[in-house]
Amino acid sequence: MTDQNLIQHYGYVPFYLFRYVIIGLQIFLIINYKYINKLIDKYIDEYFINYVNNKNLLQQLKRIVLSIPLLLIIYYDIRYSSFSFKNLGINSTYNDPINQILYIAGSYGIIQVLAQDAGIRTPIIQENLVQQHFSFVLISIGMAYSLTKNRSHSYIAIMVYYHLKYLISENIIHED
Repeated sequence: MTDQNLIQHYGYVPFYLFRYVIIGLQIFLIINYKYINKLIDKYIDEYFINYVNNKNLLQQLKRIVLSIPLLLIIYYDIRYSSFSFKNLGINSTYNDPINQILYIAGSYGIIQVLAQDAGIRTPIIQENLVQQHFSFVLISIGMAYSLTKNRSHSYIAIMVYYHLKYLISENIIHED
């Protein structure tokens, strides 16, 4: 039984290249979060604050608007599996090697967390390597894949993480 038999309209998207446009837009928003937030805040202050005298409401609306691309990705993947590796054009002959890499990366992430929880100190170079975005993304996707057995849900989850960290929270953290 194929995916098409299991999911009605398997892989459906509203227009050609939608997957790549919406993923590209989401990544663009995350990378340029400072500029995007500053631009929208300026626009809100200049134009909308006169009509809606509630800054908190406007900030919530800004967050909703910024979340539309991510919500579309989530919707189309859950409903139609539109963002599966197969529908992104990744040859299915690479499934096993990709899965094995994700399992290894995810297993490493779990071991790293266990080591830290057990009080085993992480060497500086190892810590710096894991904190690099590429390594962190690979390990995170691997950990999520180990739990979900779904690659698209795993990479969408890391998009949600970065979306909340940068676009929604603007990378503002509590100082201890």
